Amino acid sequence: MQKHEHTKHPIRNAVKLKAVHSPEYLKFIDAAAGPAQSSELQTGVPASITIAKGILESAWGKHHIGPANNYFGVKAQEDKKGTVDYGSIATGYVDTKTREHIGGKDKTITDHFRSYSNMTDSFTDHGMFIKNNSRYRSALDAYAKTGDAEEFARGLQEAHYATDPNYAETLIKIMGQRKLYQYNKTANVTAKK
Repeated sequence: MQKHEHTKHPIRNAVKLKAVHSPEYLKFIDAAAGPAQSSELQTGVPASITIAKGILESAWGKHHIGPANNYFGVKAQEDKKGTVDYGSIATGYVDTKTREHIGGKDKTITDHFRSYSNMTDSFTDHGMFIKNNSRYRSALDAYAKTGDAEEFARGLQEAHYATDPNYAETLIKIMGQRKLYQYNKTANVTAKK
């Protein structure tokens, strides 16, 4: 079985967390809420996490790998024969440059990234990627029991979801500032209202 890794999103501008109620930002959250909730119902990944990750990894939906509609930087994998596997939800893949944190240093490489018809497919595939990867099982199980999206973020960090050492705390900050806990389908016992 091929390994489907997640990476930092391709090179893009840093996410700006100011202007909490900017119409542009609210528009992205409104567009992302339904697909994130649908994904949570199918996969168990908290909608607040999915929206926060979409904000962080696509810079508020502005950078989703061009026409690929890939909001999370989910890679396609190439086998030894040169065949690229992009899963059952994606419609193909694109090659693009990406920055990786490897061996303590940031490096720019070109890699394969899954391509989707729309945001909903990207959000669903992102959730399926987490659900179907055993290293995230403890984070999913804990969320199913506690409804604690912050604990889920820390579980992703512990399972090495991203190479950024501050990834979980960044997600938690975004969820709190943007009041994203309200979108979770599982009751969140630590939601900050």
